Parts: sequence; structure tokens; C-alpha cells
Amino acid sequence: MKYSSHYYELYFIGGNMQNDSDYENFLCRLSNTIVMLKKQNSLSDSVLAQRLHITKTELHLIETGKIQPTINQLITLSNIFQMTVHEFMLLVEEKKNIMKEAQVEYL
Repeated sequence: MKYSSHYYELYFIGGNMQNDSDYENFLCRLSNTIVMLKKQNSLSDSVLAQRLHITKTELHLIETGKIQPTINQLITLSNIFQMTVHEFMLLVEEKKNIMKEAQVEYL
């Protein structure tokens, strides 16, 4: 996988990623967290995209994990959802733990 220029910033925030699969899982959890918070806050795609200063198409790409948000966009998202970046990333990490628990229960 060819990493974008933001990969190293997300690597720092996302923790120790050993391979492409870890990185892809991180982006999946990140995008799921954004979608969840958008729904919880009753924000439309148009409103969230406007607040992020991006198009609805770009928002869709972020929400589907096809592109990654920039650090500035993560900061803006955190502000929109009235939390710190650290709190936002803890939600992403929480999704990882939920996924691990689901795998253990399935086995």
C-alpha cells in the first residue's frame, strides 16, 4: 500500500501499526467513529462537510475509509463533536477493543 503524506501523522495518533492490515483497520475504525458521531449529533452530510471545508464527496470518501482525514480535519472534527483529539482517538481505540471482543466471542 502506498501511504499518503498523512500516514505518518495518523501512525503517531493511531498507535503502533505493524502492517497494511493494521493501517486499514485503523482507517475503518476511524471512519466508523466519524459516522457514529455524525448520527449521534444529527448532522447531515452537507453540514458536516461544510464545517470541515470539504465537499460531500470528500466526506463520503473519508467515511468509507477510502481517504484519510488530515490532522487539521481531525482537530476540526473533535471540535465539532465537542471533545479533544485525544478523546476522539480513544473512541477509535474503543472500537478496536469491541472488535477484538467480538472475535473472541465468535471463536
